[in-house]
Amino acid sequence: KPSYPLKGVNVIVDEEGEVKTDLELYEQLRVWRLRKAREEGVDAYMIFNNKTLVELATYFPTTQEECLKIQGIGAFKWDKYGEEIIQIIKEYFSVKETKKA
Repeated sequence: KPSYPLKGVNVIVDEEGEVKTDLELYEQLRVWRLRKAREEGVDAYMIFNNKTLVELATYFPTTQEECLKIQGIGAFKWDKYGEEIIQIIKEYFSVKETKKA
């Protein structure tokens, strides 16, 4: 997957160089990860690394099957964080659609 540094994030781009990563969603996931890391008393990268957040903010998984295709999410991370991640993604797009209407 081609990537490109943009605003300090290695975003995913298509063959034409068009950015596919939603930076607003990425930022929401980053804030969630930091809060979760503080709650658990671990470093943020222990929750998910930046590459995993970029993939989440690019492919927008909304099912367990889709989440498990994301690099850095296995059964353990799915069980621990999967439902929250799906909720964040669904809410993000729900709000985005409401703003468009």
